[in-house]
Amino acid sequence: MRVNHQRRDTMRTHRSVMLAGTILFLLATTTVFVQNNKASSNSVKTRPIQDFLSSQVVNSFFLPGLPSVGWGDPVSGRTAWVDYAGATNQYLVNNGGTSLGTQTDGTVTERPLADGTALVTVVLHTTNALVYAVDINGNALFGNAPNDVVANSPAGVGKCLLFVEFINSAPGAPLPDLATIINVRFIAITSTATGPLSANFGVPNGTPGSFQMTQTGVVQSHGSGGPRGDFFPAEHINLTVAPH
Repeated sequence: MRVNHQRRDTMRTHRSVMLAGTILFLLATTTVFVQNNKASSNSVKTRPIQDFLSSQVVNSFFLPGLPSVGWGDPVSGRTAWVDYAGATNQYLVNNGGTSLGTQTDGTVTERPLADGTALVTVVLHTTNALVYAVDINGNALFGNAPNDVVANSPAGVGKCLLFVEFINSAPGAPLPDLATIINVRFIAITSTATGPLSANFGVPNGTPGSFQMTQTGVVQSHGSGGPRGDFFPAEHINLTVAPH
């Protein structure tokens, strides 16, 4: 169902407030978590953001060139991929395509914990990132897949902000790809982009469109040997025809 501009503005404001509130909750619970695990603030270290970026990979077979993590919206049935680490842009260049000019900037902080593990917080801001969205059946809705972009199809391009906190195996240990992190405590990503909508969205193919995504997940508990006790209070992927 389409929504009017006033409702969309209200929804965007609500999502922004929700994300800000969740991040404040994260900061408060992180303080308690660190204190309970007797991590000294004097031992907090900053690592190069490249330590995280270099570990992020793209799919090689099923969805070539897209990040290994896709984000879902259970209400609309949509799935989206955002090139948060610039790995897709490198894929384009490596396969003869043109760079989108993707740029990344961020921080990695690491806090040793009493059990020998480390609490890692990553904040990553990315611009000129490829964005691609599909419907529940895998049909393109927004932008184009990397191999199509290499063949000169127009890309969906935008920006994103990623915030993730997780427990790593040890201080200084290699940082994992986002898809393989096991002990996630908090993860959030917001993204906006512009690009072509496809006929599957119910408009003429190539119609200029706007993309907006909010994903926020908070781990509530850890089950010994069981699945993570996490949930996502926000999972939105919104597409609209770009205003003229």
